[in-house]
Formats: sequence, C-alpha cells, structure tokens
Amino acid sequence: DEMVVELSVSKIGKTSTTVSYSISREGRLMGTVQTVHVCVSKKSREKQIIPNELLLILNKYLIK
Repeated sequence: DEMVVELSVSKIGKTSTTVSYSISREGRLMGTVQTVHVCVSKKSREKQIIPNELLLILNKYLIK
C-alpha cells in the first residue's frame, strides 16, 4: 500500500522548531507525529539560537 506523509513546521522557537507529520493512505488519516529539533553548537553541543538563514527557510513551511 502507498502511504502519503505530509509535513509542516508547527512551531518555531528561539532555539528549537517543531515539525508535524500526518500519515494517510487512500485519503484516510492513519496517524500523526511531532518531532522537536533543537539547534546546537558544533563546538560546545549547547543549544543555540536558530540562525537567520535557517529561520527564513523554516518560515516558508510554518502553519499559521
């Protein structure tokens, strides 16, 4: 069976973003998932503010 996965950005914070996924088959919603992605420094591995370049991309997919 073929499944369709749609994703969108549902929240953008200062250091993290939440991505929402909906999974459907033949037009019927089968499930939803959310993941939180935290921006971290390569050097210190501490969370850091999301860079402006990435914010511009994320905002294109933000659900309003």
